[in-house]
Parts: sequence; structure tokens; C-alpha cells
Amino acid sequence: MEKYIINVCLTNLSLYNNGALKYKWLHLPATEDEIEKTLEEIGCGEDAESFISDYECDFMKINEYDNVYYLNELAENVELVSNADWDIFLLLCDEFDDVNKAIAAINFGSYHIWENCDDMGDVARTMCEENGDLDRIDSPLRYHIDWDSYGEELESNSEFIKGNGFMLELY
Repeated sequence: MEKYIINVCLTNLSLYNNGALKYKWLHLPATEDEIEKTLEEIGCGEDAESFISDYECDFMKINEYDNVYYLNELAENVELVSNADWDIFLLLCDEFDDVNKAIAAINFGSYHIWENCDDMGDVARTMCEENGDLDRIDSPLRYHIDWDSYGEELESNSEFIKGNGFMLELY
């Protein structure tokens, strides 16, 4: 099955304003020819305007007068996000409310995933384990560390987002 990033329902605005409904769904990303053909099929040539009467998209809200060519360019960029990074991408879209910023974070790898961490206490403990800090502490003392408090300290110096079974640290 072919995967579409954004589906938009393009509708002829002047016909809609006159009580008629002429629309067609378009799957983005699409070629420029496919976009132009869709606009022609709903009667939107050079002078007629269209609007987006409905849409399907998992990662952003689309407004009725968003530019379909801009949305297509965005869909082309989002399509490059790997399946492995998709959950991170969706999480970043929710956090930033800006798809371009989420794409940039994915492309530049400006984050760290703390696997199997449900809260900042887990992050603090995992960080100390990975850095070898716990190896320098006597065994009985390890059981008395306030990981939640240390996690709060970490969170005050960095930005963290809670995912499903992981914490995401943004750089």
C-alpha cells in the first residue's frame, strides 16, 4: 500500500459560494502536474480560487486557505523522515507546533533518546549508569540517591519531552 503524508480535499470556492459543491481529494506529495490537473478538474483554472474543505494529516493542522503548493513541499520533506524516526518526529511536531522545526531537529539529530525511561528520575539514573558515575560510588550509597531530585535538576538545565517508554532530550 502506498503511503501518503497529507491528504487534502480541494474545493472550488466560487462554486461553493454559489451553492454548488465541486471537490476532489489530492494525496500529497504530488507532482506539479497532478496538482494542476486536480485544480482543473474542480474548475479552478487561472482565475478561480480553491480552498481546503477537509484534510487527513497526523502531524499538523491544516487551514482551509493554506497554499497547496507549500503543503506539497512540506509533504515532500516529511516523506524523507525515516520510519525509525517517525515517532520522534510526531512527538517533536506536538512539542514545537512547527513541522519545519521538527524536520530540522530530526535532520540535525539535535536530540538524545533515553530508552526505557518514564520520568526524569529514570533519566538521571540511566545517565549516571551510562557515564560510569555509579561505578565511583560505594554500593550501599547508591541506594540512597534521590534520583527524582537529580532528574529535576537535569530538567532545569535541558529540555525533555516524555515519549511512550522513553524520554527525549533536546539540544
